[in-house]
Amino acid sequence: MRVVPSACLPSDFAGQLIDDGRLRLVEVLGEGAHGVVYRAVEESSAGSSSSPEPKEYAVKIQVKADETTLLGQCQAREIITHKIASDHPNVVTLHKVIEDDWFVFIVTDYCPGGDLHTVAIEQRHYARDDTLVKKIFIQILDAVQSIHDHGIYHRDLKPENILVSADSNEIYLADFGLATDVLKSTAFRCGSTYYMSPECIGEELNFMRYSTEKADIWALGIILVNLMTGRGPWEYATTDDHHFSQYLADNEHLLSVLPITAGANEILKGVFKFNPFARISIAEMREQILALDTFFLTDEEIARSTPLVRHAAEQFFPQPAVSVSKEVGEVVADTKGSVEFTSKADDGAAGYPHITPEDAYALVSPDPKATPLFRAPSLLSASRIFTIGSASDDSNSTSSESSSGSCTGSSGAASSTGPITPEVQWVDNADMFSLCASLAVCGLASSAQKQMGPTPIHCLVQGIEEIMGMGVF
Repeated sequence: MRVVPSACLPSDFAGQLIDDGRLRLVEVLGEGAHGVVYRAVEESSAGSSSSPEPKEYAVKIQVKADETTLLGQCQAREIITHKIASDHPNVVTLHKVIEDDWFVFIVTDYCPGGDLHTVAIEQRHYARDDTLVKKIFIQILDAVQSIHDHGIYHRDLKPENILVSADSNEIYLADFGLATDVLKSTAFRCGSTYYMSPECIGEELNFMRYSTEKADIWALGIILVNLMTGRGPWEYATTDDHHFSQYLADNEHLLSVLPITAGANEILKGVFKFNPFARISIAEMREQILALDTFFLTDEEIARSTPLVRHAAEQFFPQPAVSVSKEVGEVVADTKGSVEFTSKADDGAAGYPHITPEDAYALVSPDPKATPLFRAPSLLSASRIFTIGSASDDSNSTSSESSSGSCTGSSGAASSTGPITPEVQWVDNADMFSLCASLAVCGLASSAQKQMGPTPIHCLVQGIEEIMGMGVF
């Protein structure tokens, strides 16, 4: 079967019936490079006396791929992992998968509240509300702990992949397009750049195999920062990133740039350990979150804080605005210098102030013979955000931006302020160039230049090979 991109899907499924006439597709919730998500209603329940309001679902439509191809195996992986994970109340339930000769229809819960990025960051619904932040984040922790207990690791945890109930009090983990059952992975740069752990990025750790479980825990820490401040602590967890370098030099750094309490910072210090095996567990994080008095500084504490803290509070917290833009600009200009490395330690590790011995193992000089290295990629503008609705890939994408009210990573909003995907090239792989050629039938494939080293396509191919090696397919 020829692989056809989702852009070649019929332009409008609205009004069509599926599942032998049981479900009617009503309207588009979101769309991306690999699928379209519709709101659907159950025809049998519409207007009945016992259920005056018809039951609603989200239906993700993808072009059906040949099960013998990599794309077909990726689709199967997403469905299998999501179905296994669906037994937790804070995971979007996958109800059924319907296939015809051309399309796959994945029927899941419909979440009318949209995604957590919209509710928490854009609408600031949880800002300075300790009770709600605890309630929401504990649900996230419980959902991720549940899938880990099933041997599933998400690899794309971010607010866009967490859906919200209509009253914004309940959350549901969604989008298993990059999920895996492989605990030790060599699939580098899988996920969304802001949420990737240093070992998932790989370039400063010799591209060593990493724990997908510990990488998920790192992403949970970034999500917690999002909920507390409406922003992330850094863009990319490498020493090329100024803010991350500052954090490595001083793990109290976040207190000088973000309006968070010392107690909240202690939790983050336990999560953001360069050595993944020194990070706190989800259970430990849960216990510390429940014991914390408050995440947020008082107005008086903010007034006494640095210009950067006051600026961040002004941007996110519901309070009278006090302009500190000029002052912030001066502070940033004064701190542009990169963090200096101390002299090389006896064991070959590059020493940082405040880096504990268990962290220092990872700061070795990369072996240029191990894997071709590359520096952090340039970032795309917010209008060029790509999606991975399934585990297949677009020639320029690493991560997925999720659509409101659905269980997919697809996004219909070009103005999203979520994580920005890095610009990457295709991997030097004959099968992937064949896939690229097939995508060209709809004019979607960009000119593919060969490049060695891990890319999103490489991640996805390796993910399938890992699972096949475990005997799942």
